[in-house]
Amino acid sequence: MRNTKSTDKSPSRLEQLVLDFLMKNGPSTSEGVREGLHKRHPMKEATARTVLRRLEVKGYATHTEQGRKDVYSGIQP
Repeated sequence: MRNTKSTDKSPSRLEQLVLDFLMKNGPSTSEGVREGLHKRHPMKEATARTVLRRLEVKGYATHTEQGRKDVYSGIQP
């Protein structure tokens, strides 16, 4: 069985792609990230949410709540 808990704080390739998107385009929802990266890396919205949460856990992103949506911003750890 694969260990899903990573002790590595470096972003994966997909996480880095999402982080680069956030840094270039500014704060975005998971749907905005998914739509913005669709041509380069198609993904489901649930995947985008998971990647954004992982970036937040690793210290590369933060979020604010706007109504019922989470808006993520990239940060320098």
